[in-house]
Amino acid sequence: MTSLFADKPALSLFKTIVDWLETRKSTAPSQRLSLAHLDFHPYNILVRKDGRPFIIDWTNFDLTDYRTDLAWTLLLCSTYGEPKMRDRILRMYEKIARSNVDNIEYFEVIAATRRIGSIYLSLRNGAEKMGMLPETVETMRRQKRHIEAVIQFLSERTGIEPEQFGELNIL
Repeated sequence: MTSLFADKPALSLFKTIVDWLETRKSTAPSQRLSLAHLDFHPYNILVRKDGRPFIIDWTNFDLTDYRTDLAWTLLLCSTYGEPKMRDRILRMYEKIARSNVDNIEYFEVIAATRRIGSIYLSLRNGAEKMGMLPETVETMRRQKRHIEAVIQFLSERTGIEPEQFGELNIL
């Protein structure tokens, strides 16, 4: 597999994002650890005949700061669905938790970087080398609107110009 580090424009872009995160990490100290699904979205929720929901696809789970999981959910629901979903889900989460979620934006940048990095590596290396089904890469290529929304999100949060993401050749 070709190394990410052989691609200087990609390395430079991801280094810029990591530097952005590094300078702000003290603003988002670790909080409550919890079991995190790390791919929680509506398509991973099934409903039994009796109406009870259950969650599938626990292949990425980990023990981490709860905001990591929440940020991923917010990102996917707002960039695949409707951007307003982010605030609706966050408000509902805070209502149920009876607590505000501090510094979620920091974790959203991590989630968006993970998403863009995953797409970049998958398109660059191919599905099989990434342990995915062959049709996964073609599915990603058809998700232009989603990819543009994630890039726009990262641009708004980090100040990186959207044009810089063009170096990744993922659109």
